[in-house]
Amino acid sequence: MDEKRFYIKIGNEKVAVSETLFKQYMKMQRQEQYRADRDKEKGLMYYDSWDAERGCGEEVCVDHYFNTEEQTLAAIEAEKIWQCVQKLQDQYQICHMVAEGFTEREIAELLGISQNSVHMRKKSLFRRLKKMLKKEI
Repeated sequence: MDEKRFYIKIGNEKVAVSETLFKQYMKMQRQEQYRADRDKEKGLMYYDSWDAERGCGEEVCVDHYFNTEEQTLAAIEAEKIWQCVQKLQDQYQICHMVAEGFTEREIAELLGISQNSVHMRKKSLFRRLKKMLKKEI
């Protein structure tokens, strides 16, 4: 009975390998092919495929979803809001907790007060904040 022989092509040469190594190599080949097919199916392209002597492929692509001007204006506006929040003298830090995503119920539990108290203080703080922001503009 002849024993099966396994070969891997490296460059232009066939190299004899063990069965275990051959199976591992083929598994890696299938995974690589699967990823390439999936990327092609989903329209994924890598920037490095556009690299040239004159520049990097990333420089060619423009991100239409990122507007630097809008991001800057939003950051300036956010800074103004937080400056006004600091002037409010919010002793319980309710504005900060709301900004972090806490619910009124969670804030009430943390502060040891009723949810209605948190709601009323929050409304009052936001009303004052709105007036302060109108003066800033």
